[in-house]
Amino acid sequence: MGVSKMTTFINKKQSTLLKKIMLQLIFLALSYLSVYIFSSKGYFYGGGDIKFHLSRITELTNAIQNHNNLLAPFSFSSFRNVGAVSQQFYPNITLLPFALLRIVFPHPLLAFYIGIIIYTYLGFIVGYYAMMRFTGNNVLQSVCFAVLFNFSVYHLTDIFNRFDIGEWIALSFFPLAFLGAYELFFRNWHSWYLAAIGLTLIAYSHVLSTLLALSVCFLFVIIACYCKTGDLHARAKAALKASLLTLGMTLFEIVPMIVLSVQNKIHFPRKYNLLRSPGGKLPDIFSFIGLCLKNQLNMSLGIFVLLIIIAGVIYWKKMPKLYQVSLGLTILFTVVTTTIFPWGLFQHTPVAVIQFPWRLLGIAAFFMALTGSWLLEYLCTTPFFSRLNFEWIVCVAILIAAFPGLCAAYSSHAYEVQTYQFIKHAKEENTHARFILPGKYYYSYFSNMNNTAAHTDYYPQKAYAQRYSILHNLIYKADGSTQRMPPFNFTHNHLSFKLYSSKKQLMNLPLLHYFGDYYELSVNGHVQQIRQSTRGTFLVNVAKGKNTIKITLKNKPYRTVLQLFALVLWLLTCFLLFKYKHTHKNLIS
Repeated sequence: MGVSKMTTFINKKQSTLLKKIMLQLIFLALSYLSVYIFSSKGYFYGGGDIKFHLSRITELTNAIQNHNNLLAPFSFSSFRNVGAVSQQFYPNITLLPFALLRIVFPHPLLAFYIGIIIYTYLGFIVGYYAMMRFTGNNVLQSVCFAVLFNFSVYHLTDIFNRFDIGEWIALSFFPLAFLGAYELFFRNWHSWYLAAIGLTLIAYSHVLSTLLALSVCFLFVIIACYCKTGDLHARAKAALKASLLTLGMTLFEIVPMIVLSVQNKIHFPRKYNLLRSPGGKLPDIFSFIGLCLKNQLNMSLGIFVLLIIIAGVIYWKKMPKLYQVSLGLTILFTVVTTTIFPWGLFQHTPVAVIQFPWRLLGIAAFFMALTGSWLLEYLCTTPFFSRLNFEWIVCVAILIAAFPGLCAAYSSHAYEVQTYQFIKHAKEENTHARFILPGKYYYSYFSNMNNTAAHTDYYPQKAYAQRYSILHNLIYKADGSTQRMPPFNFTHNHLSFKLYSSKKQLMNLPLLHYFGDYYELSVNGHVQQIRQSTRGTFLVNVAKGKNTIKITLKNKPYRTVLQLFALVLWLLTCFLLFKYKHTHKNLIS
């Protein structure tokens, strides 16, 4: 290669690298901007599920700092400190970055918002590279898809209005899971591992989102059977591999849920009326259109879904078949979140596990972004934009894709937060479902037990029936008197506290007891047989005077085995990815 050709080659490589860096900086800037709208004043905006998820983060933070069980914690540092197993019925893996950030940054508000920025950026990266793989490296369409999906109104509503961190994170991995499912059933079945990785990451974030993602994969199977795609035997074998790998990497989460449920009579979350959620009635189609036209953070897809449907109809004949199907699925999954679909017929069926039909908007947002990315790419390559170079076209497309979502976030922040209760001092209790808390009051505010999450799902049924005395941390004595639970230490999976008694007696502690040989109880160094009270809590015999009570949480060997098994499978998956990249480039390109 001559000197001039070598110089040209180097300059081209440097230019390409610079463009990639600029794109990442744009993604970072958009991630920061979406959070800045809410964080600029140093306030913490509470409501929806925020206290629940903050309690989960607090428990994980304390588990790391105090060397307690990290992946299957009993909640003695959150949820009123009564030892609930709520954490074990929710995935914890993708919440760990928030816990680590809480340790690195002592200011909890800063740690929380940095976590949101990181996951927003990760959502852009996942969406962009999934679409690059899907389209064969179409940069413009991939950028449009990443921004449209991650800045869709429902996606933003999930984190800044509902504060459902788990579902919001899970949605970020939808593009990877659906890309893998598409490759598996329609294109390159050798890429089955993408479906397994995507579904596993969703399962590490949110259980119901996993079920929704699996339902879309099942829909792909039906479409594939109808289209009679080739290599049926090979695709079925690859689908089995993906299923087994996903199962293997999530067993450490699934098995403890099953074991706890079998060993105990658990109070599971109540079923919601599918036609009425905590936010109000399910809208009819005209009310839904009205919500979209408002273009605020609500249970809709904002004005963009209407524009995409209209543009899709206009350019229907120019649209490739795949994107016509995508538009149809956008309309389908949008319409079924309204009263047009007879949800009442499914109230007493397994479908009711979805709780709220508007959860399907997460799927609709994916297909909306897929369709919208093609439309934007098509429109941005028309003669009207021909005078612009490619980099400027990408910037224009990003602005168009991001503008409605950012406007919805700003509009909701500017107007709706005026109805929130403003916490003026640390001792003030919030009397409104939504509140604004200055960052400087965070620790002192949540140190008040009444301001923390009183989550009673997954209590033993006997405990749930008497939950109020447990939530108020009341100890019942044999003589009928009561007292508050004293402060305790919870480190290295040992819960210890001192308790004074005027006489030798039996005490009923406000600490939940689950059957299954999870504990060891000792009083003043002497091991006692564990008994469960009539309210589903610990019974303990105390001596007259001061008593040192210690409850040790036992490690379950099967959990360690399953966790190691998942780790081995991840390492094996990474090895296979590396192997495929270097020996089967033609299969993964």
